[in-house]
Amino acid sequence: MSKHSELWKSQKWKKLRQNLFRLQRRIYKAVQAGDLRKARSLQKLVMKSRSAQLLAGDETLEEWSLN
Repeated sequence: MSKHSELWKSQKWKKLRQNLFRLQRRIYKAVQAGDLRKARSLQKLVMKSRSAQLLAGDETLEEWSLN
């Protein structure tokens, strides 16, 4: 097994989903409070977050393997 696949399998997926959900919840609360500047800043943070990148890659691989 390659080093990359071992690293991929050793990810703590539940923790990554929790981190992403927490950021999404903060965005929701900022929008509800009318703080659009904060919401936009948090959206940028989500786009750069390692959790979001890994989870997006995981979903892409799952879809690819189904086809």
